[in-house]
Amino acid sequence: GPGPRAALPPWARATAGRADCAAAGLSLQPGAAGVPAPAAGVSDADIAWLTENGIIAQRIFQLPWGAVGFDRMHDVMSRVHPAGWHANIQLDGRELPQWEDTIKKLPGKFVIDHVGKYLEPVTPEHEAFKSLLRLLDTGRCWVKLSAPYETSKTGAPKYDDVGRLAKALVKHAPERMMWASNWPHPSAPKDNIPDDADLLDLLLDWAPDEATRRKILVDNPGELYGFRSDLCSQRSTDSPPRHAWCWLIERLKLNAAI
Repeated sequence: GPGPRAALPPWARATAGRADCAAAGLSLQPGAAGVPAPAAGVSDADIAWLTENGIIAQRIFQLPWGAVGFDRMHDVMSRVHPAGWHANIQLDGRELPQWEDTIKKLPGKFVIDHVGKYLEPVTPEHEAFKSLLRLLDTGRCWVKLSAPYETSKTGAPKYDDVGRLAKALVKHAPERMMWASNWPHPSAPKDNIPDDADLLDLLLDWAPDEATRRKILVDNPGELYGFRSDLCSQRSTDSPPRHAWCWLIERLKLNAAI
């Protein structure tokens, strides 16, 4: 199995039935972590093997193309939560009020993807957004500040309609926000793939305070995923960053100074 987890972004993912491939890939990169949707009928032995090889969460898709939705979520989580997995949820955020109680019944921690993924962006005063804030108030909910291009109607470069939600989330619970690139951007048009660096730079607007950005990029994922968040400080100043999180922080420091 993998060694101690390093400070690497949680970008390794797999779709239904490919959890074995994800774990095999993770085993070649000690410190990485995966969030797949294992195929139905996965055995206890498979779950144990996946866990040993870096799988830490179950993907829940309450969307038309999803492999595991809320109808199966609690059954699946009863199998994988004892192994230390949490639920990673993606849905149309406008439906959060009707699913809020169901989500709250999850054991342990859970993650909501893509700033809530409101397929029609709402205002921070909207009841569907207030539902997300209530989930955060449980102390068990984490939100990924990712993929604004998937739902924004105002568009690049600032994605202002999604950005105002991101800012409100950062203000409400900075200790449980995380950033992700959503690379390799499977939903984006092939002729309009977002630049990961531009997406990262959005944090300069969403979280203007450097200490808060460090929480989002290092400390928070370090706590949830078990990454070693101390590694960014364990290098000499004349050598390049060895870990992706460190590179992210240093890029934002540079751009903030420009």
